[in-house]
Amino acid sequence: MLVVDDDQDFLSATGVLLRAEGYRVESASNGAVALGALKAQEVDVVLVDSFLRDSTIERFVSEVRSLNRDAQIVLLTGYATERPSRQLLKTLDIQGFCDKSAGPERLLLWTYVAAKARSALCQIEEGRRALDSVLSATASFHRRHEKGGLYSEILARTAKLTGAEGAILALFPDALGEDGDLLVEEVTGASARTVAGVGTLSAARDWTRVLAQGGFGVVRLCMSSRKTQIAPPWMAMPLRVGEHILGFVALKIERMPKVEVEVLDVLANQASVAIQNALYYEMAALDPLTMVHARRFFEVWTRREVRAALRTGAPLSLLFIDMDGLKAINDQGGHRVGDTAIGMVGKVLRETTREHDLAARLGGDEFAMLLPSTDLDGASVVASRILELIRTKSVLVAGQPRILSASIGVSVIHSRGPCPATVGRALTVEFFEELVERLVRRADEALYQAKRSGRGRICRAEGLEIPWTSTERPPAASAGELA
Repeated sequence: MLVVDDDQDFLSATGVLLRAEGYRVESASNGAVALGALKAQEVDVVLVDSFLRDSTIERFVSEVRSLNRDAQIVLLTGYATERPSRQLLKTLDIQGFCDKSAGPERLLLWTYVAAKARSALCQIEEGRRALDSVLSATASFHRRHEKGGLYSEILARTAKLTGAEGAILALFPDALGEDGDLLVEEVTGASARTVAGVGTLSAARDWTRVLAQGGFGVVRLCMSSRKTQIAPPWMAMPLRVGEHILGFVALKIERMPKVEVEVLDVLANQASVAIQNALYYEMAALDPLTMVHARRFFEVWTRREVRAALRTGAPLSLLFIDMDGLKAINDQGGHRVGDTAIGMVGKVLRETTREHDLAARLGGDEFAMLLPSTDLDGASVVASRILELIRTKSVLVAGQPRILSASIGVSVIHSRGPCPATVGRALTVEFFEELVERLVRRADEALYQAKRSGRGRICRAEGLEIPWTSTERPPAASAGELA
């Protein structure tokens, strides 16, 4: 509370009265001092005399509003005849007036009404901020397709919104379509930093013990009611899509979160849909052995990126990667060992892709990587890094470690600046199909030259340039495309 009046006796008596009711009170003898107090701290209610020696009440209220638009202002009048008109109340943007001569009970009544109104405004603002956070989180959830990153995002957003000191996400095996225990990821700390990766519940025994001390009851309640349950120090959110329960998020909280349970239910529902979409995306777009993209997805995406590259004028590079000696590994160690080797190469490609790159398994031990906005030299750097990492991997064949190796062919398409609008409108589907075919053929021929040259190396094809002349066709293939 901020009480503004030039009568020191009134200030003193009012301060004692309000403090006895549990309010925190600041006093000001004029408008300038009051505005200074408003700049220095958050004020909920301003009780101000209608007559200020250093300012008009109209100017004072306007200045208060410029500093604190939600403070509740109650005008104090010295006499009953000073009652402001209804129009004046609207013009001043104040919430009431009180005649000083009406006694302390009337003053306390107006103070209580103003405090309640301010509390309601704060709750509305908290709810708005929470809803904004949920909407922001929802957008980030649905932008992610890779499960691990999505799980981290869900936990980080949820922990931040609720103030949780720790959180765990658990998905049931039937939701994942695989055998095993619950899938678990853990975050701790105010920043909700991920400290433990995805694994089985046995890898999170500490969390299991902590939950057993009281958290499982809240989890069971949320699973049976299918609603978020809060019983500090525990909170549990079911991950539900329709009638199907995917799992839950359990959080360790010190106090009741300010966020309404209904808002948390919205967050949980959106997280559940995002998880299910990520699972469907993985089944449809990823190769199950290597967890890079499947061939069909790669073919569609390549056509999309070729169009984008021509539209913007940015280069687009393509790597074809083929393992060396996989047949010998299969013959001597068996296909299970061969699959392990293929999986290791897929892991290397996942580790070397940037956010907008695309890695895919074309079949067998053949892979491809699409590198938007990357020229021939940049693609060669990526290819060298891939070969280095592959050489650090090995499998056991007949009891002996076999170091993995691969060969890489590189091709690139680039144009002399963005495609002119007049040309772009005339380009046909066949034009783009031919460009894709040429890009792929050059990478494939470069790969086979790398194989013929001794394997375990990189071969670069001559860049395919689109000059944007009057012709709409790419330049004809030359006899010496490889460099």
